[in-house]
Amino acid sequence: MNYITEIKGFYDLVEMKCLSTGQIALWHALMYVNNKCYWEEWFTVPNLTLELLTGLTRQSISKNRNVLKQAGLIDFKSNGTKATSYTLKSLQDSLQSSLQDSLQDSLQDSLQGSLQSSLQDSCTLININKTKHKKENINKKEKAAEDVRHKRGEYAHVLLSDKEVEKLEKDFGKELAHASICFLDEYVEMKGYKYKNYNLAIRKWVINAVRERWARDGKFRTNSESDCGRDFTEPNELDAVSAFSKM
Repeated sequence: MNYITEIKGFYDLVEMKCLSTGQIALWHALMYVNNKCYWEEWFTVPNLTLELLTGLTRQSISKNRNVLKQAGLIDFKSNGTKATSYTLKSLQDSLQSSLQDSLQDSLQDSLQGSLQSSLQDSCTLININKTKHKKENINKKEKAAEDVRHKRGEYAHVLLSDKEVEKLEKDFGKELAHASICFLDEYVEMKGYKYKNYNLAIRKWVINAVRERWARDGKFRTNSESDCGRDFTEPNELDAVSAFSKM
């Protein structure tokens, strides 16, 4: 046993066990005697000696040593009319065990908390990724849907996507855009021309052809009017159409 280590451990225990002054005094007296006995496992001490070292009565010694035994600090056995034998429980071993248990519990709680937090973060990240991928897939589908070309016009010859129609309306106005689609649709029906890019055809010559017709008619179209059913034999328009279709 190490005297200093045992005393330090004892006072750490005093704070938890709330030992009385009599119990503290008795433990110190037994430590003093055991030290003089060179730390024998079992040693005998007459009650008279303990009375002198502690200032306690024989009755108080008997009562307090029972408390120390219940606290796991000492053990004793009566030898009849002879002096009582005592043994001291090393607080160094109990402190190491307590520290080991504390560290083990702390480590276990820390690992469990870290693992639980990590799993929660992983699940959150997985859900975020799933949501992100779902949104990306929806955006891709929406974008793909915007780029799909649909048949426009009464004869369904003009192939334009919703996005292209929206852009024509934005650039030239709804009336002129839809009049141009109708114009090109009927022209293809009559002449049999086909275009790889109807959007480009509208922008390159159809818009201007419709504007020229409107200018010759001397008025602007309203939303209820269109170029559908009009004649396509005017020389200026045919020249422009023929020139573009041969490009």
